[in-house]
Amino acid sequence: MEELSIALLQRTQKTIETTRLDGIASLQGSMAKDTWLHGQADLDVFVQFPPSVERSEWTDRVLPLLRKEFSDYQVIERYAEHPFLELITIDNVRVNVVPCYRVEKGKWLSATDRTPYHKEYMNSKLTEETRLQARLLKRFCMGIDVYGAEIKVGGFSGMLAETLVLYYKSFPKLLVSAGQWKTSSVIDIEGVYEGKLGEARKRFQDNPLVVVDPVDPERNLAAALRSERLWSFVAASRELLERPGKQFFYPGPFRPRTTADIRRKMRLSGADILAVSFQHQEMVPDILWGQLYRLEGTLTELLERNEFQVVRSKVWSDEEKRSAVLFELHEASLPPMVVRQGPPVERLTESRSFIVKHATAKDTVRGPWIEGERWMVEKRREFRSADDFLRTVVGARKMNISLPSHLEPGLSNRARYLLNEKIVQLVGTDRGFREAFWTFIEGKPRWLKAS
Repeated sequence: MEELSIALLQRTQKTIETTRLDGIASLQGSMAKDTWLHGQADLDVFVQFPPSVERSEWTDRVLPLLRKEFSDYQVIERYAEHPFLELITIDNVRVNVVPCYRVEKGKWLSATDRTPYHKEYMNSKLTEETRLQARLLKRFCMGIDVYGAEIKVGGFSGMLAETLVLYYKSFPKLLVSAGQWKTSSVIDIEGVYEGKLGEARKRFQDNPLVVVDPVDPERNLAAALRSERLWSFVAASRELLERPGKQFFYPGPFRPRTTADIRRKMRLSGADILAVSFQHQEMVPDILWGQLYRLEGTLTELLERNEFQVVRSKVWSDEEKRSAVLFELHEASLPPMVVRQGPPVERLTESRSFIVKHATAKDTVRGPWIEGERWMVEKRREFRSADDFLRTVVGARKMNISLPSHLEPGLSNRARYLLNEKIVQLVGTDRGFREAFWTFIEGKPRWLKAS
């Protein structure tokens, strides 16, 4: 790893010097802080530019030159706040090459400008022992599927994990405290908000956990942490203390499930499962997952607005050309008729409008009639089945729905809306989808065992 990092830094610096933009390449991240894990060999190479360099120089000159320089590796363009490159070496080491600005602390021009300061801070604070504790925490987060601040995961970043270990002094002490966290708990390692926790909660009011960045008190290190990831961490911390086990750190490979296993599990659950499967163009993963989560929210709202009650949902993707959204529904089929409540009879204008609208409408089965103080009417449902409903509404773009732009073509033209047993058609085509689908219908994290 040291040899590789030196070689990468030299090649990056040599390439940057040809641009005459005064860029300086340096090693950052867990390798630079000596908190990296065996088997998780990632390298972060940052290139710091002076503030006078426009961002367009990064995208138009710097990244294309680096892409050409590292053509002997697999090169993927990623995107966070701004574009960067991911290299996959022949030894399967993942390398992020990230541009940022060389600025004074607090005068940030991009989100990545803080990273060199993070390295400096951690290297001044971490000891051999706390580095070991940080590795334990990272391995734990990986084992329970909450590690990584990227959009796909929405979990704990490396810097967040290291800060928590420094604050609590050890991994076991962190577990004990995490088991008692409440919504909007505040962790302030530098004591910037000492005696002013209310101010910190107000500043970061939309975040379920507040961990004040030690190099930037106006930033929450846990800002990317989604609520379900936080509470999974809290619950798993309690479980590990109660029933210690290797599965929290190394859950083991997925045990292949046969089609018969899947059918049996679906029958036992008795729930209705709906899968929306579609193809799309390959795109930057952060953009893909952002659009997939947006789609999940749109379809959930659409189903519930039309009385298909969603119990839970999940997104899956192979990150190349195929994705799916899974829904568990209370019922995927609704009765043919539904009774709608109208206005109170005493409201003259609203009553007249209700009668005009429903008295002779084609979808009115009975009524309007008066029940108690209100008008009522029985209507014929336009859609009785959840799969037919989404197939028609999404495919024909009815009800003024807004679909994510990169996913819209696949959803409009080639999407498949499969209910219950029909989903088995998808399970046999992709091992990744099979694993995701089994996890969904099982509905229990791998680390959770019965008492």
